[in-house]
Amino acid sequence: MLDFLRLDEVHLVVLEEWFKDEEVLHRLGGTLPLNNWFQYVQKSPYYWAWLVQEQDRPVGAIWMEMDINFQLQ
Repeated sequence: MLDFLRLDEVHLVVLEEWFKDEEVLHRLGGTLPLNNWFQYVQKSPYYWAWLVQEQDRPVGAIWMEMDINFQLQ
């Protein structure tokens, strides 16, 4: 079973460790520096982030931003 934990400052250590991997850095480097990104996540009412764990072991992260200007055509 997967557990989705609202991302907090303690979880940033896990993400920082993952960013040491060259492929992760290449794909997600736009979120660096993580502290600035995390402050944005915390302040925005339209942005959410979770650390995903399986049996208390971090296995992933998910973040999502709502497009408040989205309109159905």
